[in-house]
Amino acid sequence: MIAIFKTLCQVKLPYAVFGIILTNGVVSEAAPIGKWMIGKSLDFIKTWVLQRKGTVEPVVSDCQE
Repeated sequence: MIAIFKTLCQVKLPYAVFGIILTNGVVSEAAPIGKWMIGKSLDFIKTWVLQRKGTVEPVVSDCQE
């Protein structure tokens, strides 16, 4: 059986704060403002957010087997 790692992250930007859910390091769900992030890797999202003077912080992690 393959383990599935899900992580809820908070994205903080100067103009918005919202959540994204990562499944095995890739965005699988997002608030409407971050819908374009679905399918992108965490590394890509962190780079994009940092360029805009924001942060990405994990809130909750879960592993399902």
